[in-house]
Amino acid sequence: MSDIGARQGRWRAYLRPDFGLWTRLIQFVFLTALIVLTVNSLIPTHPSDAPKYFDKVMHLVAYFVLTGLMAFAFPRVKLFHIFLLTSIYGAVLEVLQGTLAQGRTASLADLLANLMGSAVAVFLYVRIVSRVQNQDLSE
Repeated sequence: MSDIGARQGRWRAYLRPDFGLWTRLIQFVFLTALIVLTVNSLIPTHPSDAPKYFDKVMHLVAYFVLTGLMAFAFPRVKLFHIFLLTSIYGAVLEVLQGTLAQGRTASLADLLANLMGSAVAVFLYVRIVSRVQNQDLSE
């Protein structure tokens, strides 16, 4: 096997559901991201000079990362369930921002940005995994 083939084989192994230590590491990173996102979503904020839609981009990126991490951290969970869980989590945080968090407001636009980030993560995860699986079958 060529050096390139060996490297590709190693990377493909990381995308399989049984890669042990890597799964535990990704689960730790996922749980850390979940805690950070929860805290940052509920603490009071100050007005910023950021561009108008920067907040929505940050929501999209945060839920893209959270959903992607969850997909790799729990590879045996169906992607629909991962999307559903992250969507419900985002909706619950928006409700909490509108009811409990001081200095925060709930926003439908934020929720839509969360959903878009999760959807893009699921789409890209499917593309990456299917490409890797197709390469495995062709070898």
